[in-house]
Amino acid sequence: MILVSEDLIALLKQKHIKANIHSRFESAINMLTESYELITVFMEPENISPMSVVITKDRFSDLERHKEKNLELSLQGNRLLLCGGHQILSEEFITWSPMTSYSPVAMGQNLDLSVSCKKMVDAVSIYGNLDGVGPLIYMNETSVGLTDALAFFMPRLQSFIESLCEMELERIRFHSLLIIGFGPGLTPASDDLLSGMLLSLIYFGEHYGLNIQTVRQITRSIVSGIRGLTTLIGERSLIYASEGRVCLKVKRAIDSILNQNQGLEDALIGVIELGATSGTDLLTGMYLGMRLLMDGRINWEDKA
Repeated sequence: MILVSEDLIALLKQKHIKANIHSRFESAINMLTESYELITVFMEPENISPMSVVITKDRFSDLERHKEKNLELSLQGNRLLLCGGHQILSEEFITWSPMTSYSPVAMGQNLDLSVSCKKMVDAVSIYGNLDGVGPLIYMNETSVGLTDALAFFMPRLQSFIESLCEMELERIRFHSLLIIGFGPGLTPASDDLLSGMLLSLIYFGEHYGLNIQTVRQITRSIVSGIRGLTTLIGERSLIYASEGRVCLKVKRAIDSILNQNQGLEDALIGVIELGATSGTDLLTGMYLGMRLLMDGRINWEDKA
């Protein structure tokens, strides 16, 4: 039995997928489809994310040895098939959702993000990697010396935040394009930060009076036209975040925040463990988004 994300199953129900191997890592293999979707194969269930499948170590090794370009994924009843000249995988599967389902709004509960924000700053301070945009988590609290790179990035981020708070769609899109792709790595630091901000709007915005349809309109606007501005993995991560789709470790953190912070410290450490700086950068973005909501800076009521 293998684990497959629901969005990948939904795509496979529409059609067989043809793909080539895009990149290989120690515990992950990325495949790029003909329709420009990125599918990731993992060995560990803890790593599951949108558009991904977790397979056994033996099957993963078989895929690692695959030298042919053409791969095909398909469904056969309750089995996932992966072929490439020969059958690599034929396994029954269970599905996993990349969306959180807990909704205190629907249950009439209030959401106070102040405790979550403090725990987030503490986790980043103790466990985080501040080589990316992590130092920006302190921008509202203390005066911390910024690197030249962050000093260059900061005005662009502030312009984006100002346009976001005023809900000026054209300016939001313009200023988001100026920050996407900033920083080295498979997912540039600015992409992780922006993903975190989008997730805060999607999952916590309703609790602060935002209309979810307006939020969706804005998140879609931000990621439209980003192809070629960042890495492929950065691009897909931003698109997933704009739809509220997240990996398991981020989902745990969001669920914890929505559930009175139960187990939040461990969940935050799990997020920080993602990549070199990616987890820290994403939490920084979530924190900035949460602060905007808490401080009442986002007021779209008369502009929706």
